[in-house]
Amino acid sequence: MGKYALVSIWDMDGALVVYGAATFREVARIPMNKPSGKYDVYKTTRSADTSH
Repeated sequence: MGKYALVSIWDMDGALVVYGAATFREVARIPMNKPSGKYDVYKTTRSADTSH
């Protein structure tokens, strides 16, 4: 089981919100304009022959 759950609030004044998976309490909020995508916190380098 993961430690955190990430939620995107897709709006011009949106945010990426981090919740504790065990407590469901908000841990952090990162303001962003229409955040969307794949949030892979374990991947730190680009893979060969890929765009990510």
